[in-house]
Amino acid sequence: RPIRFLALHGPLPCLLNRSAFTRRLARDVGAAVETGVPVAVLFLDLDGLKEGNGLFRHPVGDAMLNRAARRVTGLLGPDQILARLGGDEFAILMAGRTGP
Repeated sequence: RPIRFLALHGPLPCLLNRSAFTRRLARDVGAAVETGVPVAVLFLDLDGLKEGNGLFRHPVGDAMLNRAARRVTGLLGPDQILARLGGDEFAILMAGRTGP
């Protein structure tokens, strides 16, 4: 994979990493200030991952993370992104949201 891709994505290739998410958030917030179009950020924490890793080992925990990421990503619109901030913490960025 190209170095740029590896720099922006973590172990779950379908997700941005914390660094890439922070840059994207700054860009979208800047655009929101300029245009008045709102931005929503949601945080998602998966409970029980640490215990699952301890009980079933990391390959099972990684599979759980991948499955959860695919499920959440499947619910998002084209301009919405899911990023892994670390461990079992995720963030969803929704630029241009005008309602709940």
